[in-house]
Amino acid sequence: MERYEVEDILGEFDFCEYKNSKGTIPYRIHIPEGGADGAPLVLFMHGAGERGTDNTLQLRAALDVFAKCNPEAATAVIIAPQCPRNDPPENPEEETWVKYPWHLGCYSTDEIPETWELEAVVELLKQNIKELGVDADRVYVMGLSMGGFATWDLITRHTELFAAAMPICGAGDPSKAEKIKDMPIRTFHGGADDVVPPSGTREMAEALKKAGAADFEYTEFPGVGHFSWDAACSTPGIGAWMFSQRRK
Repeated sequence: MERYEVEDILGEFDFCEYKNSKGTIPYRIHIPEGGADGAPLVLFMHGAGERGTDNTLQLRAALDVFAKCNPEAATAVIIAPQCPRNDPPENPEEETWVKYPWHLGCYSTDEIPETWELEAVVELLKQNIKELGVDADRVYVMGLSMGGFATWDLITRHTELFAAAMPICGAGDPSKAEKIKDMPIRTFHGGADDVVPPSGTREMAEALKKAGAADFEYTEFPGVGHFSWDAACSTPGIGAWMFSQRRK
């Protein structure tokens, strides 16, 4: 298995998998040097290019920059699930965290049901929270692109699980802004993104602003295309902000 820089920074990520009646989700988990008991937990949702069953690709983007720029990451349990993909893929869009065309931006969670993949991620997250004894009031979720959609989707459908969120170049359901207005959120998008349009994040930002979100910031990087996650993950103080949050 190929080794990625985040493993050189934080140490080993154990190989795990979660099975339910609908399928199997591979995932990697990092336990901090001090142990999992009472530690914060970060759920990391990868993008479309990291789908598969190798249980490795999901570590190759963004986590390394986040860990390198934010020493607080070393204190956390980090769970990185992998969305399956056909091999060879008959339809590259068949398996996604959220089944909605990325180029269309925002969508309705009332009309687009939760995928079995995200259902399984929630199940494995709850299982690990319980079994590892992490601080359940310091569970965070972050994700990029397809994982940015997943981040918005998770905090909308399972608001009670998370203390803070960091969706990058994704989109969500602006009609549910009232539900997540009290959650601390930092969201990012490249202003020149031609894969996932920034209009989706802009809509979420406007909806949260109208809902009176108390701890919300949207950063748009002018002239930056789809690969905005390195800039997002190296934003000064983003790790300190995340790990200071506690579930309301």
